[in-house]
Amino acid sequence: MPNFSRIDELTESYIAKGYFPSAVVSVFNEKETLYRAAYGENVMPDGSVMKTTVDTAFDMASCTKIATSTQILML
Repeated sequence: MPNFSRIDELTESYIAKGYFPSAVVSVFNEKETLYRAAYGENVMPDGSVMKTTVDTAFDMASCTKIATSTQILML
């Protein structure tokens, strides 16, 4: 099994720097999920704090614009 500790280090360092409050990371190949981890916490609208789990849903907002614009430029 590969060592994914570098992913933990990078993700936790970006949370510590304040780039984002939480993250869920999945590494997979065509057959299986090799690694899955959750990091950080989220503040809910009522002010409560919830620890992130691998099942936490995130609002992806306009993230598809990055992929779409990249594909258009590649054309």
